[in-house]
Amino acid sequence: LFPVLAIAASILIIFGLFFYNPDTTISTGHGEMLTVDLPDGSQVMLNAMSQVVSNKKDWNAQRSLDLTGEAFFKVTNGNTFTVHTKHGDITVLGTQFNVNAEESFFEVSCYEGKVKVKSATQEKILVKNQIFRSTKNTQQDFSSQLQEKPTWIDDTSSFVSVPLITVIQELEDQYDINIDNSNLKLDILYTGTFPNDNLDVALRSVFSTLGMNYRLSENRKDVMIEK
Repeated sequence: LFPVLAIAASILIIFGLFFYNPDTTISTGHGEMLTVDLPDGSQVMLNAMSQVVSNKKDWNAQRSLDLTGEAFFKVTNGNTFTVHTKHGDITVLGTQFNVNAEESFFEVSCYEGKVKVKSATQEKILVKNQIFRSTKNTQQDFSSQLQEKPTWIDDTSSFVSVPLITVIQELEDQYDINIDNSNLKLDILYTGTFPNDNLDVALRSVFSTLGMNYRLSENRKDVMIEK
C-alpha cells in the first residue's frame, strides 16, 4: 500500500509542478547550436551557451519568450512576437532577426521586415540591413549589408568593430575555454572572423591579428595572453 501511495504522491507532485510552472526552457552548451520549432511555426536558432524560456500554455494568446545569449529568429506572421532580454525588448509581427544579449553587449540585426527595439532609455524601429547596438559605454544604430543569415549558423563568428570582451566571450562559449584577460584592454575594437570548429585557427585569427602573443595550455582549456 505504501509504495502505491508514494508513487501516486510523486505523480501529483510532477503534475503540480507542470501545472504551476508551464514554462519551457531550452539551452545550448559550449560549441552547440540548436533549432527550436515554436507552436506557431516560428523558429529560433540558438547559438552556443544561450537559452530561451517560453510559456507554451499561453503561446497563442501572447507570443513571447525570454532570451539569454544569442539567437536568430524566423517569425511567422500573426499577433505580436516579443523577445525579452535583460537589455530591452524586441517586438515584431513577422520577420527575421538576430539578437545577441550578452552581459555587456546588446545587438539586434534585422534581416527581413521591421523590428522594434525598446530599451530602458530609447525605442528604435529597424528595417532590413539595419543594426542596433548597445555596449557598456555607447549606443548606436547603423546600416550594414547583411547576408541571408548570421555567419555563426555556418560555424563562423563574425564581428565588425565589436569590443574585444565580446569576442573573448564568444571564443569561450564556442570552445569551452578560459581566456585570462587580466592583461588586456577589453574595450579595444575588433573586426574579423574566426571559425567555430578549429581552436588554433580561431585564436590566431583574433589575437595574432591584434598583435598579441598568447599561450594555450597543454589541456587546451586555458589561454594566457602574454604581455
